Amino acid sequence: MPDYKETTVAGTAYTRAHQVVIANPSVGTKAISFYEEQVINLVDEQIIRQQGGVQEPFTADNASEEFALINPVDGTPIGMTMEYKDVHVALHSLYYHVAAKRDASVAAAAEAAALAAAVVPTPEVTPEA
Repeated sequence: MPDYKETTVAGTAYTRAHQVVIANPSVGTKAISFYEEQVINLVDEQIIRQQGGVQEPFTADNASEEFALINPVDGTPIGMTMEYKDVHVALHSLYYHVAAKRDASVAAAAEAAALAAAVVPTPEVTPEA
């Protein structure tokens, strides 16, 4: 017996990493975790289902492991590779870059506030009659 109101639907489905978490302890194993979701595209609806994930430690043993770089727009290989250690260096450098931008923004806001507080109003001068 078929399911009640069973229909055939047209669409596509794919899996993607919707969240990436990097563990970077000062002591212990560094690792990256990719949390996945399945995206189902129907004609008039998109359904997203949480899936599992995958985790990869970053160790001296796999630091030189190479992987192909893929265009995130169309999924085609771009003809280059990267090693795990390069990702570690890139993320470390990105953190320094983003933190420096934040610090510069905070410093500029503090400087502007200090300048605004230091402005002494000029008393209005009226000529004597």
